[in-house]
Amino acid sequence: MNLPVIENYPAEAFPTSLRELIFELQKNTHAPLGLIGPSVLGMASLACQNSIDVHRPDCAPSSCSLYLLTIANSGEGKSTISDILSKPVREFEEEKIKENESRLVKYDAEKTAWDISHKVVAREIEKLSKAGESLEEAKLRLEKLLIEKPRRPVAARLIYDNVTPEAMVSGLCNEWQSAAVIADEASNFFNGRASSDLASWSKLWDGNNFTVDRKSSGKMAIQAPRCGLQLSIQDAPFRRFLSRTGVEPLENGFIPRFLVSSPPATRGTRFLNDKPKAWVATNRYSNRVKEVLQANAAEVEKGNMVRTVLEFSPQAQARWIRAFNAIEVEAAPGNTLSGVSGYAAKAADNIARVAAVFHFFEGAAGEISVETVERAITLCQWHAGEFKRLFDPLKTVSIEHQDAQILESWLLDNILNRGGTCVPKNFIRQFGPNQIRNKIRLDNALMMLVNSGRVSILVGKNKLKIVSLNPAYSQTFMQPQVNHLV
Repeated sequence: MNLPVIENYPAEAFPTSLRELIFELQKNTHAPLGLIGPSVLGMASLACQNSIDVHRPDCAPSSCSLYLLTIANSGEGKSTISDILSKPVREFEEEKIKENESRLVKYDAEKTAWDISHKVVAREIEKLSKAGESLEEAKLRLEKLLIEKPRRPVAARLIYDNVTPEAMVSGLCNEWQSAAVIADEASNFFNGRASSDLASWSKLWDGNNFTVDRKSSGKMAIQAPRCGLQLSIQDAPFRRFLSRTGVEPLENGFIPRFLVSSPPATRGTRFLNDKPKAWVATNRYSNRVKEVLQANAAEVEKGNMVRTVLEFSPQAQARWIRAFNAIEVEAAPGNTLSGVSGYAAKAADNIARVAAVFHFFEGAAGEISVETVERAITLCQWHAGEFKRLFDPLKTVSIEHQDAQILESWLLDNILNRGGTCVPKNFIRQFGPNQIRNKIRLDNALMMLVNSGRVSILVGKNKLKIVSLNPAYSQTFMQPQVNHLV
């Protein structure tokens, strides 16, 4: 996890309202776009996931829940962004708690009356049965009574912070059927009990019927739950998690379900000014989140759990299929996604989920358009590059690229930062990094830097070769080639 950070987060891929929200938050908080964007996407998914499913070609309708992982160190604005974006959801939860206070009083009264009626009919059936008389009329009354059994008001809990899979399933069963774990400091999640059953988190992402059998709590079953994860963690505790678990989270499909980002640090660039901050896009986002959640709550409270199935337009379907097939090719041995084949297996599914969230959150009518699918592909393509950069470094970057990165870093530290602009090539062979004192490896690394415009090779007296730093040299690093989902 020591490769250079890709900074070109594709915020432009988001539809209008979400894109404006991202740039407004960046302007007001100075947090990295690669932190803000995934947070916005995750909250939009949470708002929508209990209202919609998406129909992929040749597949049953699936969940639109998303798993987002952002690796960023302290002070980058994780908590600030999380607090702003989760505010309308938490306000919705509070409104439902207040509504439930009066509803529970009414429910208790109706349930008490129902219990009395139920006992009366049950005693009548018992009496008739003992007397050998017909039970048909009493059974009909019992059937009608069971249909009219009062429904306990459901507590709307959509956000969890540190929770085990068992507790999450319990909440989805007994409170709200749709929720997300949102942790802006997720060290407890990855290095605590929450990560003790990664297979259950993978199943919750799938969104299929789910059953948990525990000695402590008995059997819990839930039909088609919707669960998202929005986890932000610092680099060091995430390394501890990987050190402790090894390759298991990658091989069992848990980490490959995530859209991952590790944005560059912005500390040292976040200056204050006295200009008033505008929150127009943020307020519009908050209103839309509440609108979606309230509409869904109205259906839930009526006992209607049918989700709208979003379809692709013919052009969008053809585009998604092309992306699916391209990913399949790239996952073949020796190709760009072969080292992260588990991620590749979920990539097209994530494209469909992102497209559905974009479509629904923007309030678009009809089928998902090809333009929306293109937006989802662009965004997921960037996340694929991040995943490769973070979890497949040796297979992603050639020896030549690695040597070029090492040489460039050495030139930066030992030449440019000490006021120099050039150095004899032989000096590098004598005093440069051990890996590139070999003539062939040094020549290959220099050629990479020449081709990228970082350096030039000059010839001095007695044919002495001089490595000259480009006058426009900046502190950037060689970036690995990433796949293109086209």
